[in-house]
Amino acid sequence: MKTEKNTGFNNDNILRLSSDQDAISWCESLQGTILREVENRKTVRVRLGGETFFVKSHKPLGWSKVTRELIQRGTLIRGAEVEWNAIKEFRHLQIPTVEPCLYASMGKTPASHRSIIVTKALQNKISLEYFSTTNVKLKRRIIERVAEIVRGMHCGGINHRDLYLCHFLMDRDLSKGPLLHLIDLHRAQKRTKVPRRWLIKDLGGLLFSALNKGLTQRDFLRFLRFYFDSSLRISLRDEDFWKAVISRAKNLYIKHERRLPHKIDRLLRFSAATDFQTFIDTGRNVSTPITFSVLIPGKGKKIVKVSKILRVIPRKRIVAIGEVENSIVILKMFFGLSKNRKAKKEIDGLNAIKRAGICCPRVFFLAELESGNAQVVGTEFLNRATSLSEVLRANEIRSSEKDVLPDVVNILATLHKGGVRQEDPHPENFLVDDQKIYCIDGQTVIFSKTHSFRKSNDLRNLALFISHLNLSDDGKINFCLKTYLDLRGWDFSASLTNYFFFELEKTRKKNRRKFLTKIFRDCSEFSSRKSFLSYSVNVRRLGTTSLENFLIDLDSKIAKGKIIKDGNTTTVALVRTDFGSFVIKRYNIKGAFHWASRIFRNTRASKSWRNSHLLRLLGIRTPSPVALVENRLGPLRGVSYFISEYCLGFGAEKLLDKKSFQKESAWLVELLERLSKDLLIHGDLKMTNFLIEEKSASIIDLDAMFQAGSLNSYNRAKKKDMARFMKNWRGYPELEKRFSNLIESSEILG
Repeated sequence: MKTEKNTGFNNDNILRLSSDQDAISWCESLQGTILREVENRKTVRVRLGGETFFVKSHKPLGWSKVTRELIQRGTLIRGAEVEWNAIKEFRHLQIPTVEPCLYASMGKTPASHRSIIVTKALQNKISLEYFSTTNVKLKRRIIERVAEIVRGMHCGGINHRDLYLCHFLMDRDLSKGPLLHLIDLHRAQKRTKVPRRWLIKDLGGLLFSALNKGLTQRDFLRFLRFYFDSSLRISLRDEDFWKAVISRAKNLYIKHERRLPHKIDRLLRFSAATDFQTFIDTGRNVSTPITFSVLIPGKGKKIVKVSKILRVIPRKRIVAIGEVENSIVILKMFFGLSKNRKAKKEIDGLNAIKRAGICCPRVFFLAELESGNAQVVGTEFLNRATSLSEVLRANEIRSSEKDVLPDVVNILATLHKGGVRQEDPHPENFLVDDQKIYCIDGQTVIFSKTHSFRKSNDLRNLALFISHLNLSDDGKINFCLKTYLDLRGWDFSASLTNYFFFELEKTRKKNRRKFLTKIFRDCSEFSSRKSFLSYSVNVRRLGTTSLENFLIDLDSKIAKGKIIKDGNTTTVALVRTDFGSFVIKRYNIKGAFHWASRIFRNTRASKSWRNSHLLRLLGIRTPSPVALVENRLGPLRGVSYFISEYCLGFGAEKLLDKKSFQKESAWLVELLERLSKDLLIHGDLKMTNFLIEEKSASIIDLDAMFQAGSLNSYNRAKKKDMARFMKNWRGYPELEKRFSNLIESSEILG
């Protein structure tokens, strides 16, 4: 008799109990619960040394069955050896599966071949076949993990041949997320590359077993995205493949249940490769290029090619640049139940702007997506246009804001005279092209064909526009107001002025609150991710994918970067990448007591993130914030990271060695004056927290900054702040006198 044991995976109990016996005979003598017994295979659950094991024994096939297997399948399954090798391959691919303990075989010919395999039981698990949840986030994470396991198996050249949800076991403890194991590998096949037909069989079987789980089309798309580890555009490219997978799932369902329910039939009729809804359900990460068909009244069916996405409001609206009939156009695509009303409102708004005598993009067509799930408005593409925001920033550098502001104020006055009001007069909704200013976004336009609006409403709208400009000079604001009042033929009276400034301050505060909430959630400007163990948010303008990859394992990035500061509480490093240079500030946890004192509080990194955005909103210079990352354990906070763009410049401590510091000292006091105007207390005005740049200065280290609630509390805190600032220059009489004079002549001390 020939037996063999692979001692590489032997369990200590089995090795001890079976060491002096023939392995197969010993296994067959074990007493336990028979779980499954078919013609040539038996599975028994046994208890050995306080542990539970599964013993699978494969009996000889006999020459008649060997011949039949060779004729029908062209290959021969050699008992437990298949599962033993598959488990080893899974462990090599780091795919969770059962723990192998013993394999043994005997018999020289296929007809007399006998084998056994012993595996350790997985404890505290539940099969996905019997698991259900109403937790949407958990369901999504399970789908993602199943897709990752199947992708790893198929990429490793293995097809399961029995891939159903019942063979995925999940840990009942979900504190660390869903931990899945794939079992029952006795039919698995290993090749260099899995053939297409076996991929279809595996995926079709998996889809069939999940059809009664209440899946949605979005769940199906989520699986595809993680299975291919790529965008849906790429995942859905092979339409024939997915039709074959869906067909197999249908056939299996009908074979077992005799009929296909309407709900499941509707799900499986989904044509992902041609339905634009596929791309809508991907959220903000819509891949381009996209090609789809629209129905234009009077022109029939036309092909639309989208080349660039400008803005996405998930499942509501997409704004993009596209091509229709060889013409470049701006496309606004509206979705949902109110898509018809919104599309009509867009066109009506642009027409109202045009009637008021203001330039706006021409409307080319109103079309319907061929599938009927979107309305598409095509408007003129202004190739050389620049947003008013960019023009104002450029003018600020050249100190020529007055050149463009009168024109914009004139547009608002003209609109108001004509009974038209842009309810969202953000600078991004005005485009400058060839010395003309265009008003866009008809969605936010309200109008009256019979009369103009009340003075209070028009002044409130002007205040809303000015609030978006972040003008710090009251003289410029007064200039805009006087220009507007002159154009309307109204007196520059105290009552109108007071009302305007009251509305301006109220709108600024409202905008500020809204924006400082927005910076912590997923939106068009920021990308946010949250899990049980971490939370992160970053700006989108640097490229979401590149930045998200950069935020993985920040500790190693710090170790490889240039250390600027290495302290107990904070570590600061300069890190250079292909897409920019960044400063990473890590807020350390010094010990258990320090951690316990901070676990329920907002992290210092989150305060820096918020305060950086607040300063930039107020027009106060500080390095541009890039990302916030927090290590968490549920609601408990731990180590946190604040990432900002690297600014060229030098610390204010270098002023101690300079002979001439007139400009630099004025810049620093100007910063303090700007902080004072908004009742902001920095909390740590060390000279190292100021950066002197080429034409200005900026302020850093904002985790202790706060905004005083009243003038009295501000005055108390300001004394400490200014005392700390003046302490920097003790021992340097010229600097101390210079700063003292500048502060006294400013409005800092009130």
